[in-house]
Amino acid sequence: MRAGGLLAFLLLLAQGIHAQGPRVEARLDTTILRLGDPALLTLTLQYAAALTPALPDLSQLLQRFSPRCRGWEQRDPTADQLVLQECQLRLYELGAHQVSAIQVAFIDAKGDTLLRSSQALELEVVSARREGEDQPRDIKPPLVIAGVVPLWWLAVVLVLALMVILCYWLWRRRSVSTTPSQPPPEPIDFAAEFTRIAGLDLLERGDYKKYYSHLSENLRRFL
Repeated sequence: MRAGGLLAFLLLLAQGIHAQGPRVEARLDTTILRLGDPALLTLTLQYAAALTPALPDLSQLLQRFSPRCRGWEQRDPTADQLVLQECQLRLYELGAHQVSAIQVAFIDAKGDTLLRSSQALELEVVSARREGEDQPRDIKPPLVIAGVVPLWWLAVVLVLALMVILCYWLWRRRSVSTTPSQPPPEPIDFAAEFTRIAGLDLLERGDYKKYYSHLSENLRRFL
C-alpha cells in the first residue's frame, strides 16, 4: 500500500510539473541602483517545441524605464526551447519603482492559447551621493589635454587673416580708382562725312564699289 501510494504521488507530481507548461521568468542584476545608472533586465521564455510564443515588445512595455534592448537570443535547447532578451533600464527619479509582470501568450498546434506571466520586480533608486556625504563635492577644474592648440591662438590667427584680406581689398580698390581712363571718342559729323565722300569724285572715275562701301559704312555707324 505504501509503495502504491508513493507511486501515485510521484505520478501526480509529474503530471503537475507537466501541466505547468511554458515558463516566463524575469530577473534583474540589481535591485538598488544610483540615479541614472543602468540595471540589466533579462526575460527568459522556456517552452516546448510544439508551442509558438508571441514575443512581447519590451521597448514598448518598459518605455518609462528608457530601455535599450537587444534582440531575442536562442539558447541551446535541451528538452524545451529557451529564448531570452536583455534590456538596460535607467531611472531618473529617486525612490521605489516596480517593473510590472510581463505576460506572454503561447499558441499550441491546435490554436489554443496559454498565457504565462513573469513576476513583478522591485527597484530602488538612490542618490548619487555615497552614504555619509552630506556636503557637496568641490567642483573640479576643467580637464587640460596636452598638445591642443589654445583657443586664443586661433582667435589671433583669424584676426590677422581678416586684416590681410581687408588690406588687400583696400589696395585693389585704390589701384583701380587711380588707373587713368581713356578719353571718350570725339563725336562724328555724319553729314559732313557724306559731303566728304561725295567730294572724292569716285563716281566720275567709275569706282562705284569704293563709293558705295564708304556710304554704307558711314550709314551703318550713323544708325
